[in-house]
Parts: sequence; structure tokens; C-alpha cells
Amino acid sequence: MYEVLENILTQVTQYSIMILEVVGVVVIMATAVRCMIAGIKRNHIVPLMLGKGIALALEFMLASEVLRTVVSPDTKDLIAVGVTVLLRGAMTVLIHWESKNEESHEARHANSEQEAACAKKKS
Repeated sequence: MYEVLENILTQVTQYSIMILEVVGVVVIMATAVRCMIAGIKRNHIVPLMLGKGIALALEFMLASEVLRTVVSPDTKDLIAVGVTVLLRGAMTVLIHWESKNEESHEARHANSEQEAACAKKKS
């Protein structure tokens, strides 16, 4: 009975890992296409869009790595998964930080453009 439940858990986990990784790849591809279209239109928020898309994809892939620890049979695999989780976590934090900085830069840029337009109307 225990072996049957363990096999079911392993199968569900393996399929979940595959689904999460596929979703992560699809998010990256969709983001890349959106950024290419925005770049063609000369939209200046492409780096922000790309950063947010990559951060979202990394979250899905990080979830798959966490699930991978459920079915890892030995210590070597657990260490490899742990290092991967740490690296992906660091990348996610870095991209999130960069996105926040880009958003604040865009907000300041928009405010300065509005102020310049208002000053131009007054004169």
C-alpha cells in the first residue's frame, strides 16, 4: 500500500514539475515576443516588461525545483536542487529589484515630461 501511494506521489510530482517548467518557458517566450513587438514600436519600457516576464517565469521554475526535492532520492541531488533554488531565488530578487528601479525611473521621467508640458503651456 505504501509503495502504491509513493508511486502515485512520484508520478503526480513529476507531471507537476513538467507542467511548471513548460509554463515557465511559455511565459519567457510570450514575454520575448511582446518585448520584440514593443521594441519595434519604440516603446521605452521594454526592459521593465522583460524583467517582469523573466521574474514570473523564474517563479514557476523555482516552484518546479521545490517539487523536485520531494522526489530526489539522494543527498547529491538535494544539494544540486538546493544550489539551483538559491541561484534562481537570487536571480528573482535581482530582477525584482531592477524592475522596481526601472518603474521609479519611468515614473520620474513621466513626471518631468508632464512638468515640462505644463511649463510650456504657461509660457
